[in-house]
Amino acid sequence: PKIDILGIETLSVLTDICDAVGMNWRDLYTLPLDDKLTFEKVFTPSKLYGIFQFEGLAARQVCREIIPTTFEQLVHITSLSRPGTLNSGTTPEYIRRAKGLSSQGTKFERTDPAMEPYVRDTLGLVLFQEQVMTIVKEIGKFGWASTSAVRVAMSKSLGEEHFNKYKADFIQGASQDGINQARAETIWKQCYTHGSWSFNKSHAVSYSDLSYW
Repeated sequence: PKIDILGIETLSVLTDICDAVGMNWRDLYTLPLDDKLTFEKVFTPSKLYGIFQFEGLAARQVCREIIPTTFEQLVHITSLSRPGTLNSGTTPEYIRRAKGLSSQGTKFERTDPAMEPYVRDTLGLVLFQEQVMTIVKEIGKFGWASTSAVRVAMSKSLGEEHFNKYKADFIQGASQDGINQARAETIWKQCYTHGSWSFNKSHAVSYSDLSYW
């Protein structure tokens, strides 16, 4: 197994703060993730300087459009602020949908019913590597080796051209569930448009924990 150990200054900052207020750092894990005051007083564009993952220009711009009120939104914004989602058009489309605006005229098509269970919690869009992996495995009938190869393509940001090498296999696998080629191609397009550059949710959740703390 591979373990990534990151050196993050925020961890030292949190340790110092816990020491200053007489709190055990382990108690950070017991903090409720729905504190209304935290969202009202911190996660607004003018207050994000110094907040891990949210002080960058991209995250602050997203927060101008979507002021987060839930921890789940923090996780989404952590991914939406990445170059892949920004460059693929996923971020502005997510913002439109979050505001309840029509997505008509964009390159994103209506979510296929077969895909809905995997993107229900992300406004019908693919934001995370885990979503792509589940879709190719369950809809495309990929084995674990092929699913892992797709994961590597995403984690190394190899892009759409490399990602599309798996398209024919996906269409063939989807046909086992009666999904015709046109539908399969639409589902695949929704995956590779952003999925080829996507961030992984396990990192996004861990990062959002640090941001929230």
